[in-house]
This record gives sequence, structure tokens and C-alpha cells, in this order.
Amino acid sequence: MTDGLTDNADIANRFASIFKNACVPNSESRHNKLFSEFLSAFNNYHCNTELDVNVAVVNACVSKLKCGKAAGYDGLSAEHVINAHPLLSVLLSLLFRMILQQGIVPTAFGKGIVIPLVTGLTATTTERLH
Repeated sequence: MTDGLTDNADIANRFASIFKNACVPNSESRHNKLFSEFLSAFNNYHCNTELDVNVAVVNACVSKLKCGKAAGYDGLSAEHVINAHPLLSVLLSLLFRMILQQGIVPTAFGKGIVIPLVTGLTATTTERLH
């Protein structure tokens, strides 16, 4: 039971409403200003294709990954990458170099999972969602 609702569809709709309201601009004028700044920066962006993403750089990044975190949208966790065959670093360096050269990032790289955190002992009200 959440907010007095017992039907799963009603509870899901309540959560959807909360998260929809959390993702709206606080002020239309501030939103327009920030959006304008973003578009200006985006339109003037030039990718630095001189970056050298090699196996050593990828290995250094992999060594900084923190274990025990939740898996991503694709189901992969840091442990998968850390414990993978060393060839993965070679393939990742090639992938990242191609991304930089082409200036195109795979759409799936933008997907993620949002998990609401509930504070307190029970999850019977949406007031404690963060």
C-alpha cells in the first residue's frame, strides 16, 4: 500500500505522476535561458579527435571503477568489466576512438535506470522519495 493505494496500476500511476512533475522546469524564463545557452554551446562544439584513447587509458579507467554498484541498463556492472578478458580493453579503446572520430555516440549509451530511494522504515507514502 502506498499513499492509501493498493492497486498496482494506481501505485504505478502515482509514481509516474510524481516523477513527471519532478522533471519540469521550475521557471519558464530560466528554462529558456539555459536551453539557449545549451544550444549555443552545442552548436559551437568541436570534438577533439586528437585525444589518444589507447589500451593504457582504458585500463587506467577500468582500474578506477568501484565494485558493488548496481548494474546499468544493459545489465553490466563494474565487476563484469574488471574481470573481463584483457581483449575487452583493446576493443573498448577501438570503440571509443571510433566514437571520437565519427562524432556519433550509440543511442543505447544514453539509456539508464532511475531507482527512487525511500527514506524511513516503510515505503507506504511517496513523501519520502528522493
